[in-house]
Amino acid sequence: IKCGGLYVSLKGDDDVLTIGENRAIALLADKPRKAAPKEIGKHPGNKKPIYLKNGRWGPFLQHGRTMARLPKDMEKDQVTLEDAIRLIDAKGGGKAGAKTATKKKAPAKKKTAAKKSKKAADA
Repeated sequence: IKCGGLYVSLKGDDDVLTIGENRAIALLADKPRKAAPKEIGKHPGNKKPIYLKNGRWGPFLQHGRTMARLPKDMEKDQVTLEDAIRLIDAKGGGKAGAKTATKKKAPAKKKTAAKKSKKAADA
C-alpha cells in the first residue's frame, strides 16, 4: 500500500485484491515512523544548524554534509552545543566557507616512444 511517500507491505491474510479501505488505513496508521531530527544549535563558523539524528549504527550529528558519530560513552540526551561543535570540527565540517575548493591536478602527459618500423630499420 502506498500513500504519499509512505509504503506498507501486506502480510498474512491481507490480499492486494481484497483488502478494504479501512484495513489499509489501519495498516498505514500503525506503521512506525522515524523520529524527527533534533536541532542542537547553530555552528558559530557559518551559522548552519547542527542536528542530532538516529542512524543505523546509533546517534550521530549532522552539519550540512558533515556527519560525526557520538562517542560510545556520550548519551544522546547529554549532548551540548559545545560538544557538537567540537565533534563536527574534528571531522572538518566547521569551516567558515560553504565549500572548500580542491585543486585538481592536471593529468600527466603520456610520452609515446618513437616506433621504428621493421622496414625502416632494415634500410
